[in-house]
Amino acid sequence: MTDPLLLAIDVGTTVLKVILFRPDGSSARVAQRATPLSSPRQGWVEMDMDGLWRLVADTTREVSRGYADRIATIAICGFSSGLFLVDADGRPVRPGIVWNDSRCASLIESWHRSGTMDRIFEISGSAIYPGFSLPLLNWIQSHEPASIARSAHFLACKDWLRLCLTDTVATDQTDASYFPYDVHARNHSRALLDLCGIGGLERLLPPIAESGALAGTLTTTAAERLGLAPEIPVVVGMCDFSSATYATGAVRPGQACTALGTACLNNLIMDSPASNPFGVGLTGATLDGRWLRTLSNTAGTVNIDWFANTFYGGASAQVINQITVDASSIPIGADGITYLPYISTAGVSAPFVHPHARGQFFGISSEHRRPQFARAVFEGVALSIRDAYEAMPVGVEEIRLVGGGAGNEFWCQMIADCTGRTVLVPNVTYASGWGVARLAAEFICADTDDQRNSAACTVRRYESDRRRTAAYVEVFALYKEISAAGVELWTRRARTFEKILDIG
Repeated sequence: MTDPLLLAIDVGTTVLKVILFRPDGSSARVAQRATPLSSPRQGWVEMDMDGLWRLVADTTREVSRGYADRIATIAICGFSSGLFLVDADGRPVRPGIVWNDSRCASLIESWHRSGTMDRIFEISGSAIYPGFSLPLLNWIQSHEPASIARSAHFLACKDWLRLCLTDTVATDQTDASYFPYDVHARNHSRALLDLCGIGGLERLLPPIAESGALAGTLTTTAAERLGLAPEIPVVVGMCDFSSATYATGAVRPGQACTALGTACLNNLIMDSPASNPFGVGLTGATLDGRWLRTLSNTAGTVNIDWFANTFYGGASAQVINQITVDASSIPIGADGITYLPYISTAGVSAPFVHPHARGQFFGISSEHRRPQFARAVFEGVALSIRDAYEAMPVGVEEIRLVGGGAGNEFWCQMIADCTGRTVLVPNVTYASGWGVARLAAEFICADTDDQRNSAACTVRRYESDRRRTAAYVEVFALYKEISAAGVELWTRRARTFEKILDIG
């Protein structure tokens, strides 16, 4: 085949992307759509699984038009956690549940009180949040037993799509890590199922394959739906933040990557699973027997989007540019406003865990206008990144930055100044998609580490400024105090509004 192309399907929380990559990592074409989410009740985040497949098929047909005969492989990545149940025929049992669903917040809190969460962390290396499969399986078993009875497997989002493509059921190590998982055995954990009162659901665990392995080939039915030739090889794939880290060339222990997208995931490659800081963050298996330590506040660019929609009337690129100009006119510290960026309905999972954590502006006065608030929102996310890396088990000298936030140069420099570390922005436009496409490239070309990293070379470098970093030391200290003060109030807030809902 001349000039082969790699097709990558990347299912993000807010945006679905289908990208055609050349083997050197450059993109030939991309199409994207809003991820089809619904919220049938407050705090619930679900997805029509068949609707997602239709959207992927239509988007793939669009992006591959005129290129279909050049597509050599297909790879998929997507958000981790959540719960996608299928029956013995591979059909959805109910709508998929997305990672930022918060229906299990009270259950997570009870597990903290009982000490169950400590035991979960000892086995899995992860401080799970409400949208993990363990609490969601518990919830489904309690509230929808008929759904459990009909289910044959539970999958991650990307695994559902690969089932649609190949008729094969499996997951990979990166997504399996956020199922019931034992980091010491590097495999599924029956002990965790028993601990969480769902031991009878071991039958639902899918087989685990290596991320770069061949999962199967495109079926005739799927090929017709996508407008492609049948029998194209499909690789197993990875969860999106593991894939994005791999795409940047962060593959060796001690290398770090922050994926500043809808969520803000701060990732550190390690040669063995880490238990410190205990009870905080995620530990996931990744390529070559290594591990990814991830600390995330679960809310990244969504803070800017929320602010833009709420205070500027929209979140278009033009509006975001205006917000950036406004924020850049204000000095460090936002004229006294400190912002906590915990606006996810799932709360926060690192560098501390609190399912009821919520965002807040602290220090508002009548003198403040939109530019100060804008600066505070950018700073709040930057401060959360510093908070995460200060809690990591080993220090990092440089931070590779990818995701939508990496395109904002003002924000990149702020993150460098706030963390006191050099920020590197690789030449990777679609990092998550390119990560799995790199894996797929091994099936069509000889691929050395140097060649793989050719598309991940640094195109922008941001050095921290000592004076600005010193100022952020003071702002960060206040940020930490405000956050610590909110722990009891967040729980009280949740209880108060539960009572109001019961009354009304």
